[in-house]
Amino acid sequence: MVHSVFAAGMATGIGGLPHRDPRSATELVLRCTPDLPAVPQLPLRSPHESMIAQWARAVPEVRVTDSGGLVLVPTTDPDVPIEVELDAAAHGGMITFIDTVSALAIPPVAVKAQITGPLTLS
Repeated sequence: MVHSVFAAGMATGIGGLPHRDPRSATELVLRCTPDLPAVPQLPLRSPHESMIAQWARAVPEVRVTDSGGLVLVPTTDPDVPIEVELDAAAHGGMITFIDTVSALAIPPVAVKAQITGPLTLS
């Protein structure tokens, strides 16, 4: 029998929170949903941290404007590998969450993260 960290009725949350401070958002999710905390996304802190803009930055054909809008640009080499880089503008909530959870004596066994995929972007 395989033991699962998930249980029927286990609570979690959505990632998008109205916080501007990544630390207080992290503390909230760890306090309210300690068994399956959701990695905070803080679009009020930065438009680059909204669900679509946060991960669209990894697509070479997409540029994210200062307001979080998406602009398609031509690419010169479709074979260039995509390298995702976590940066403070787009991933402040995630970076703070990872740093905080890594320092816990007993970190959560599982976490929930929201990552925009290709079907969402199409």
